[in-house]
Amino acid sequence: MQTVGSWFRAAAAGLLGQIVIFSLVHPYNLIGVAEIAVSALIYGLVTVRTKGIEASSALHILNSAIEIFMVGFGFGLITAEQTAGQVLFNLGFKILYLIFAAGKLHWFRDLKKDDAAEFSAEHSK
Repeated sequence: MQTVGSWFRAAAAGLLGQIVIFSLVHPYNLIGVAEIAVSALIYGLVTVRTKGIEASSALHILNSAIEIFMVGFGFGLITAEQTAGQVLFNLGFKILYLIFAAGKLHWFRDLKKDDAAEFSAEHSK
């Protein structure tokens, strides 16, 4: 995302460019490519929001690990032919991750400069 984004002046162009590239390197059927495009959008927005690739990389690693474990326990196959159920599971997982990350990272609240000092003083007891 950061490399592709550096090729363009507009952040949205970099986001769209990385969605296309990320989708093209995954050899799935049409349903799978659509899911990958949505995933790429989520990863890109997380990258923009956190100003780094660490959180989106963690999401990608968790998603891949869960899929591998699910296959290992007999809950499906890793295949290029994605089903609607697999896509819904993957997108649901990513949404839960985003809700968790947003809560932990306070993405949806404005922080004041005094909040950190107040938090530190309160929790240092």
